[in-house]
Amino acid sequence: MENLVEQLQNIAGRMLEQNDSISALKIQDLIEKWRKNQMIVAFCGHFSAGKSSMINSLIGQKVLPSSPIPTSANLVLIEHGKNRAIAFRVDGGTESFELSEAGMKALKEFCADGQTVATIKIFAESEWLPQGIAIMDTPGIDSTDDAHRLVTESTLHLADVVYYVVDYNHVQSELNFQFTRQLLDHGKSVYLIVNQIDKHFDLEMDFSTYRESVEEAFSLWGIALRGIYFTSLMEEDHPENEYEQLRQDLGRQFQQRNEILAVSIRASAKTVIAEHIRIVRDSQERERSKWQQIIDAAEDLLTFSEARERLQAVQTEVEHLQKLPQTAKQEVLQKIDTLLDNAPLTPYPTIEQIEAFLQSRQEKFRIGWLGSKAKTEQERMNRLQALQADVQQRMQAAIEWHLTQLLSHTLQDYHITSEILSNRLQDFHVELNSERLLRLVNPGASLEGAYVHTYARDLSASIKSSYRQLANDWLQEFLTCIQTKAQEQIDRLLGEQQHLTQLIEAYTNLEALDGNMQTYEQMVYEQIGSYELNK
Repeated sequence: MENLVEQLQNIAGRMLEQNDSISALKIQDLIEKWRKNQMIVAFCGHFSAGKSSMINSLIGQKVLPSSPIPTSANLVLIEHGKNRAIAFRVDGGTESFELSEAGMKALKEFCADGQTVATIKIFAESEWLPQGIAIMDTPGIDSTDDAHRLVTESTLHLADVVYYVVDYNHVQSELNFQFTRQLLDHGKSVYLIVNQIDKHFDLEMDFSTYRESVEEAFSLWGIALRGIYFTSLMEEDHPENEYEQLRQDLGRQFQQRNEILAVSIRASAKTVIAEHIRIVRDSQERERSKWQQIIDAAEDLLTFSEARERLQAVQTEVEHLQKLPQTAKQEVLQKIDTLLDNAPLTPYPTIEQIEAFLQSRQEKFRIGWLGSKAKTEQERMNRLQALQADVQQRMQAAIEWHLTQLLSHTLQDYHITSEILSNRLQDFHVELNSERLLRLVNPGASLEGAYVHTYARDLSASIKSSYRQLANDWLQEFLTCIQTKAQEQIDRLLGEQQHLTQLIEAYTNLEALDGNMQTYEQMVYEQIGSYELNK
């Protein structure tokens, strides 16, 4: 233990020599944390994700109010002990409060001026929370600036494990990906808690599909989470609720405190060193100006990080464009299917006409007392024509207009300008002839059963099949236009990709030539890598 402390103190001393007091203070924080042998589990999340409620539930009592307690660091630590809260002022003084509604109100009033209070510690007589463990409650994150500030400016570097609580409806927010990525970049072990899963409706998407979409989204961002929990505090018996699993896993982590601390202290120290190296690099920028000019000569003036991000964006865009014809096909076909499946071609009035028409096709159908053949045939023709006109009108109202609008909007959505495709939409029509109506009749069917509705379904399916074929023919020509336009964009992006690759190579060479900086960096990192973590 003393060997570790000595190594960390040496690192802090070198940081002070470089006038980097902020990094040196963080290393001192890690030394104090190691000496206290205290494991810190941080909870982060959006204001409305239920973070405070989650902590209260885990602790087993309400120790946090629903709105945050203002402090200069905006962090609250919860430890095992006699129920009370202590406010540590910036000037070194303290103030104690009871863990009651009145006590919490008094605490928040005391901390109204957040700059006068440095830290809040809440002690709770919780069987779940053992000695040597602290729960860190962090302020809500509602913006990229909030996330960056929490990672870089707060005492979150002391957290050994981070649980990020998100609302069921906002999991795949770009802010969540960016924040978790920052945490991982700072060497944190990150777990995701998807809370409020009671908002899920299986009619929209089954839960296993939702779960897979969450896992896939973080995977696509290259975010390696240590675990994902789906929880609900409102519905404890929810079939997908993993709250108890979360509680038990946290308990097991508490038991592994020494092992986790050993890994976490090393990772946190390396992260602080990385921040320190960046600060030193910035201070030596003048010496590197000769090589910087090469990069500045680039027309787009991208930084190394921006060049890599842009290259990734270009590669992602190329992949997107390569897949675009297929994804466009799937999307348009799905919209066509949805439109046709929901198109009401045979409402009740039409069903009545179908029944009358089918009656006229019965072998024993007669008109008049004497059953005049001419009158009977005329009545059959009248009913056929009436049904034909009714259904044709419904085809135009329920399908043709909507389908034409859908395909027209598709051209706009994909920015396709094609006079041929536009003109084909003007003639987008399916003619319902009498032969189709007669062909679908089953001469031997009885009208006493459900045959009227069977005929209606067959007729509707036949008509919709014709529209699908017509739409598919149009879609094939549309996809040819998509393919041509996408290839033009791919060719342009491949040229940009080559330029970005050259720019990244220049940055890499600049890094390689910065010998003095590399020597110092290696020396500092050797300090953190030379000790053994034995407790």
